[in-house]
Amino acid sequence: MNKNQEHLDVFDHLFSQLADDQSTIADFSNAVKSSMDESARKKGYNSFSEMISAEISSSLSNSQPRKPQVDTKNISAEHISRFEYMMKAIQSVTYEPKYQGYYGTGHRSCLDSYAKQMENNPKDLCVIEEKVKADIKYYAKLLKKNRNDAYTQGYYDALVLLANSLLRSKKAKMREIKKAVLEMKEKAQ
Repeated sequence: MNKNQEHLDVFDHLFSQLADDQSTIADFSNAVKSSMDESARKKGYNSFSEMISAEISSSLSNSQPRKPQVDTKNISAEHISRFEYMMKAIQSVTYEPKYQGYYGTGHRSCLDSYAKQMENNPKDLCVIEEKVKADIKYYAKLLKKNRNDAYTQGYYDALVLLANSLLRSKKAKMREIKKAVLEMKEKAQ
């Protein structure tokens, strides 16, 4: 069955409910609205009207929506712990309208879950790094099975974001250590 037929079947069902006096016009209207909103959430938006508005804005500005990302320009990894960097990174993530709905729910769920795990072990993020790597592999397999699952896509993208942020925080700490060692070496000479 093609997608157009599926959409027509949904409306046929709604019209048959109206024709059978199983629902009032208001009930029918609410059912149509919630069906359209559900479809928009599956595509990443919070509602159908938000999807239309975002698509119009996108077409007028000729810009593509950006996936959620860490605001690296406003977060410095220097002179703070890796844990502090990661918490700031997670808090800096914002969502454009296309990446809300089920996608945003999956993305935020992943970030919140890992934030709690980091809070339980703030001194050793290497354990978190290994778990993120394993979860990336697991969710990549899930996505191969069902590419249209917005929640899983959001969760997977959040894992990738976490992996990149963990790497940035590690590199920043290594630069700090290298700088301190070189300063000690210069003072010793």
